[in-house]
Amino acid sequence: MSAHPQGLLAQCLRRLKTYLGRHGRPDTSIVRSAAISAQEPAPQTLSRIEENQSGLPVHPAPQPLYVPPPGCPPLGRDNEALRSRYLAFIDHAQAQHPQSLSKSYSAQGRELARALHSKALDLSYAKGTDGSLDIYWLMQCAALVSLFADGAGSEAFIRYSRDVHAYKHNTLTSSQVESFDFYVRVFTP
Repeated sequence: MSAHPQGLLAQCLRRLKTYLGRHGRPDTSIVRSAAISAQEPAPQTLSRIEENQSGLPVHPAPQPLYVPPPGCPPLGRDNEALRSRYLAFIDHAQAQHPQSLSKSYSAQGRELARALHSKALDLSYAKGTDGSLDIYWLMQCAALVSLFADGAGSEAFIRYSRDVHAYKHNTLTSSQVESFDFYVRVFTP
């Protein structure tokens, strides 16, 4: 038994009139609230792209990479002043990076690098300290100071970094040389 679509519509309308007749008129408060909500602006619909992006996580903008300088352990009382100067210089140079240092600060850095390297050579020629790891640390410090004071392509930095790489195959310092190389790559334009 198939009904004609217009017949079904007429039948639904009759049932609706009968239902409303039995239960009275519709509640006017519902009609009023529907009218008020119709007057309120409809929320803006999002474009398909905005809708797709709304579910994605929001990540903060990338920040500059902070790489601490390779470690430099305490070098004894005699060398503590040099180590303190090194740490202060590196902190200042990293804060200024990628801008170049002032000429006077670069000159101070070159003098500090020479002093660190000279102290390393003194230890290497003295009996009893010729096998000390402090020699490596002083050479590394000299090279890092030279990196900022002279630049990665400078003759001084290349000479100092060769001294650091001489320790590449030593089991006690090989991983430290890798840290040195990583640090240099990060701070080399």
